[in-house]
Amino acid sequence: MAAVSDSPERTALKKSIDALVASAAALRERLRNYEISMDRIRRGLDEGQPAIDASSGTSIPSDRRLVTESIEQFEQARHELRVALIAAGRAEGSSVAEVAAVLGISRQLAYRLTARG
Repeated sequence: MAAVSDSPERTALKKSIDALVASAAALRERLRNYEISMDRIRRGLDEGQPAIDASSGTSIPSDRRLVTESIEQFEQARHELRVALIAAGRAEGSSVAEVAAVLGISRQLAYRLTARG
């Protein structure tokens, strides 16, 4: 297959990929912090501490909020990547059906994403 030169759509796709990768890294970090909090609680429970005592001093509320926010940011980045890939694929001559197959989504969803942009 011949090389394709950069276009605004390809540039947008590259930026979307970078954003998704950064979002995934942030989500992994937030999940790791949450896991550490849960491990501390579990150790306290294993040592016979009451549940509230084992949970005290952890950052459960902020960890939970940060995980939720990171999941939302990841989902937004994933959506933007899908839209950008559809736009780039279409600009390069692919059909919506071809792009949908690559993304593992239905043609109908790909058309809706195209319409919403």
